Amino acid sequence: MVAFVVFVSVLMSIAGGDANTWQRQLHVFTGVQAIVFTAVGWLFGREVNLSAAKTANAHANQARFDAESARGESQELRKQVTDAERAAEQERSKGIAARAAVDGMLAAQTTSAGAPRDVELGARRTNDWTAIKTLLDEIYKE
Repeated sequence: MVAFVVFVSVLMSIAGGDANTWQRQLHVFTGVQAIVFTAVGWLFGREVNLSAAKTANAHANQARFDAESARGESQELRKQVTDAERAAEQERSKGIAARAAVDGMLAAQTTSAGAPRDVELGARRTNDWTAIKTLLDEIYKE
């Protein structure tokens, strides 16, 4: 741009007011002007496109980062779900084992309640075991 301004100044000083000289220099000026404006347009257009490309690249990098974060979070959540399912299955197994143990205790109580002095104590123990069994049945329904 500075060179173009200098060129125009030189053309004006050379013409010195002569119309024929000015007409010839005007033809040269229009050719140089077209080249200069094309170069300036290319330069500014390149800068604008470069800025847009940098912005798009930054957005793409952010999207990649977000996708990686989401992938990591989903893997962590899958692991937590798997751990929770495993813990639930273990608790269910414990409940089934506890119910089986109570059933065994109830069976032992009803078959060994033969002595007269143990009848009342045995009935109370049976009722206790029955209450425990009912509670376990409520907690660990199949």
